Amino acid sequence: MDLNFIAKKTPAKVNLFLRVVGKRADGYHEIFSLVDKISLYDIISVEESSEDLVIIPAVYGEDNTVTRALRTFKKKTGIKKNFCVTVSKKIPISAGLGGGSSDAACILKILNSMSEKKLNDKELMDLSAEIGSDVPLFIVEGPCIISGRGERVFPVKMEFKRWYIILKPPFGLSSKDVYEEFDRSPETGYLNDLEKPAMKLRPELENLKKILYQEGNPIICSVSGSGSCIFSMFLDRDKAVSSVEALRKNRELKGCEIYLVEGIG
Repeated sequence: MDLNFIAKKTPAKVNLFLRVVGKRADGYHEIFSLVDKISLYDIISVEESSEDLVIIPAVYGEDNTVTRALRTFKKKTGIKKNFCVTVSKKIPISAGLGGGSSDAACILKILNSMSEKKLNDKELMDLSAEIGSDVPLFIVEGPCIISGRGERVFPVKMEFKRWYIILKPPFGLSSKDVYEEFDRSPETGYLNDLEKPAMKLRPELENLKKILYQEGNPIICSVSGSGSCIFSMFLDRDKAVSSVEALRKNRELKGCEIYLVEGIG
């Protein structure tokens, strides 16, 4: 293996349930959530370079988790090497799938493997929490339960095959906006406390969820995280495949992206 260049794929996630427990003095919300990783990936490549360079889609903006991950790791470890970080995006942004957080966690793990002064598991987890609330859950492999603002992560086993249909509307949602809407009118959702505020901000989500639920009668159907993606879960792959085929023919879903993915770990 060339330790001067490493490329890895890093997964998206769905929140199978999410409870907002309260709001902390620091402004963050306390949550409790069961998270599954799914087979929808970004590709991260890191190589040693003469100067630090981050190559990412323009939609990320200047202040993003990828740049923060590189900057924070170098500050923490004092590593003198410079790196070129490239992100190839497949995970939709502003979608509740954790793409930016997954990218940041992957970069931290790659940099740690390339560093002479390696962080231990706890140090890496603590550092990831400085970058973003969802970053720590991607430090561990497979499904997990998260609590606090997301920094407390407990791996769990899901020893059964599962498939998800991911419906990405032609719009995104800001986590900040959704949490602010929740604060204005806090209500408990069936599976996800952020689903109702997301639907208040984008009423179209209600009909999209109805279409997704009615097609194939999934085990569960919910907005993931703060949205905008909606997912349905199946334990039968053939049922999931036939449902995807029907959804892709549905004219009401024009402009939506539809993915069939598998739970991993």
